[in-house]
Amino acid sequence: MRTREDFRDNLNRIADVPIFEAEGGAVPLSQVADVAVEFQPGSIERRDTIRTLTVLSKTEGRFASEILADVQPRLSEMTASSEWPPGYTIEYAGTVADSADAQQKMAAGMPIPMAILALILIAQFNSLRRFAIIVITLPPMLIGVVPGLILTGSTFGFMTMLGMIALLGIIVNNAILLIDETNLQLASGKGLTDATVDAARSRLRPILMTTATTIIGLMPLAITGGGMWTSMAWAMIFGLAFATVLTLLLCPALFFLFFRRTYSEEGAART
Repeated sequence: MRTREDFRDNLNRIADVPIFEAEGGAVPLSQVADVAVEFQPGSIERRDTIRTLTVLSKTEGRFASEILADVQPRLSEMTASSEWPPGYTIEYAGTVADSADAQQKMAAGMPIPMAILALILIAQFNSLRRFAIIVITLPPMLIGVVPGLILTGSTFGFMTMLGMIALLGIIVNNAILLIDETNLQLASGKGLTDATVDAARSRLRPILMTTATTIIGLMPLAITGGGMWTSMAWAMIFGLAFATVLTLLLCPALFFLFFRRTYSEEGAART
C-alpha cells in the first residue's frame, strides 16, 4: 500500500503516484482524483464528550483580564451574527477562569473561619458591643483598596482577595489593641472620655510603626512583583494606610458612643 520512496520524498509528486488498472496499465493519480493538501488535527480533544479546540495565547505588558475585556465583545458579536455556524460555542478558560473558580471556593469557605473569629472575640471581651466595634471598622478599608487599585492600574483577582483577607487580620489586631487598652484605662479608674483618648494616644505609636514597617516591606513586592503579586501588594498598602488612620479615629469614637451610658465621666461604671 505504500508507494516508492522517490514519490514519498516530494509532496508535489503525490499527483504522479501511479494507479494500476485491472488490465495491468497505470495512470497518474491526478487523472482519477483531485489532489490537494489539507491539514488535519494530530489528535482530537474532547471535553464533556464535545469536540474542543483550545486557542492559547500569552500576555505581555497587560493583565489577562484586560485583554479578555477587549476581545470578549468582539467574539460576542461574531457568535451573535447569522454567519456563525450552528453548534459551535466559545468558553473562556485560563487565568481568568482559574481566578474566578478560586475566588468562588474561597468565598464558600469563608463563613466558618469568620464564625470562629467572632466566637473568639466575643468570648475574649465578653461583650457583643466590643465585637460590633471591631466589625464596623472592617468594611471601610475598601475605601483605601479601591482607589489604590485604580491609581496603580491593578486588577482585582484571586491574589488581591488573598491580600485583603490578610489585611482584615491586621485591622482586627489594631482594633483589639485599642479596645483592650481602653478597657485597661477604664479599669484604672479613668472616665470614659479620658480612657478612650489616652488609649488611642498610647497605642498610636505602636500601630503606626507596625503599619509603616508593613508598608515598607510590601513596596519591593509592589514594584517588582509582576502581574501575580503587584495587585495584592498595592491593595494591602493602600488599604492598610487608610484603615490604620480610620481605625485610630473610628474605634475610640464608636467605643464612646456604645458605652457612654455604661461608664460615667467620673471613672465608675453606672448601675
